[in-house]
Amino acid sequence: MNIKTILNISFLLLISITSICAQKQGKGQGGQRLHAQMVAYLTNELSLTPQEAEKFWPVYNEYKTKEREIKRASIPTKPIAQMNETEASNYLNTSIDAEAKEVELKRNYIREFRKILPAVKVAKLQTAERGFKRELIKKISK
Repeated sequence: MNIKTILNISFLLLISITSICAQKQGKGQGGQRLHAQMVAYLTNELSLTPQEAEKFWPVYNEYKTKEREIKRASIPTKPIAQMNETEASNYLNTSIDAEAKEVELKRNYIREFRKILPAVKVAKLQTAERGFKRELIKKISK
């Protein structure tokens, strides 16, 4: 077997494992497919080796889960237009606190990612995530 075949098999195995993990977390079939596409896109954009990918994806998935939890906690309980002054003030404080938590979470996980990947690949991560979102928006708009 040549190296390309080994890499392709490793990559497909990684996607399968990631899909199984996503399924266990209760994502629907569409969410699984989207997650698999994101894994493929980011793996390609970051040029992850199979060894890097094996270590990176569990940490990345953990990071994204915690990020979603922070974002969900800051969602207002009712429309802003229906809030009184006190509720709006509380919402603003919660929103600012959530942003601070997100920054701290990102800072901590960048440290974790750097234990697994070279700094250049960690630096490419944000750009790659935005690129995936752009591609997704293009597909949806067609």
